[in-house]
Amino acid sequence: MTIRKALDDLKSKLSNLSPEERISGLELVGVEKDSDGQIVIVSRQHIPFGKHGGEAWQEEYPIGDPRRVKWEKGQ
Repeated sequence: MTIRKALDDLKSKLSNLSPEERISGLELVGVEKDSDGQIVIVSRQHIPFGKHGGEAWQEEYPIGDPRRVKWEKGQ
């Protein structure tokens, strides 16, 4: 499949999405290793896309915060 055909196929799929299915933003998850060598989530950030993406936000989780949890695949 050529790159042009792949891009046209992707464009077609995206244009057929309903408003509820469309991507309105990107959520980034910050991770680091704790003292035990476990990978833990230390922050989350939302970056909106377009005019329907909402507002940008960022959360940081200091040591001891219950939202600072071990990273599980698929989170």
